[in-house]
Amino acid sequence: MGSQAEVAIPETTINKNPRVSVVILAYNHEAYIRQALEGVVMQKNNFKFEVYVHDDASHDGTSDIIQEYEKKYPSLIKPIFQKENQFSRGINPLTHHIYPQLKGDYIAYCEGDDYWSDPLKLQKQVDFMDSHPEYIVCGHDVHMQYEKGVSVKEVFYNKPSEGSFSFTFLDEFSNHFLATASVLVRRDVAIDTPVTNNLVSVDMHALLYFLSKGNGYYMVDKMAVKRRNLGGITMDLAYRRRSVDGQYRMWKEILVFAPERYKSLLRFRVAEYQRLLLKKRSLSPRNNYADLLLGAVRNNPFWFLGLGEKVRQLRLQCASR
Repeated sequence: MGSQAEVAIPETTINKNPRVSVVILAYNHEAYIRQALEGVVMQKNNFKFEVYVHDDASHDGTSDIIQEYEKKYPSLIKPIFQKENQFSRGINPLTHHIYPQLKGDYIAYCEGDDYWSDPLKLQKQVDFMDSHPEYIVCGHDVHMQYEKGVSVKEVFYNKPSEGSFSFTFLDEFSNHFLATASVLVRRDVAIDTPVTNNLVSVDMHALLYFLSKGNGYYMVDKMAVKRRNLGGITMDLAYRRRSVDGQYRMWKEILVFAPERYKSLLRFRVAEYQRLLLKKRSLSPRNNYADLLLGAVRNNPFWFLGLGEKVRQLRLQCASR
């Protein structure tokens, strides 16, 4: 593997701020974090970058490996070690602990159990974004890696187009196809992401916020590996139990900042979760029967007339134009 020492950085940029701030989120990723870190330090760029590695109070050997890389790359790796797990407290480490420290023009992400596979990933994305200021975010294709015990999907991400293409808020809303490890976003947009204590589908919340500010571009290059393993958060039983309520809260929050032309579609999505919570009898002081029922009627009155899907399709066609 390459190292940060091998990266050719023009002399004129030595004292300037990094162009990219890389964020790695880790928790009990002892089996994977080394590969995630290697995928970052092997990057070959003509610019400086920094790497913040957030360890959310892991109780395996994750923090030891991060410290090993900090010692090996002291000017590159900047760890943040939590003593108490922030996720369990409903605290988003990005908005609370990481974003305030970032200095790059762009932010790139990698979860601790994924990794970058192309040493030119950052260079390709930065070159594109520098020459196309009209785009807010840049993503790319990924390799899927399924580990033992995880069911294999023939198609994991349903992309709205083939090859390289531009995409919108509506594309990501219709089918979440951007892998976190592929994302490069303009820092001035990302740091304004609304703070939320709902950590269900937090990546979807952030991506749709980015795309509420402008369009994205998707590269056909497969430059990262997305892992599916039994230790992933979506496999956690407690997470899955609260996922319906969490996604309901997420869509209500997204409705606030969604572009006006898409709000009617967001209301239909919120109504779907309100009806689902009623069906599951997932009631709480926050989700009482009367509020859920009234919200479902207000957000999609056509459903009660048997016309909900027909009207949704018509509005989707209008929004796509």
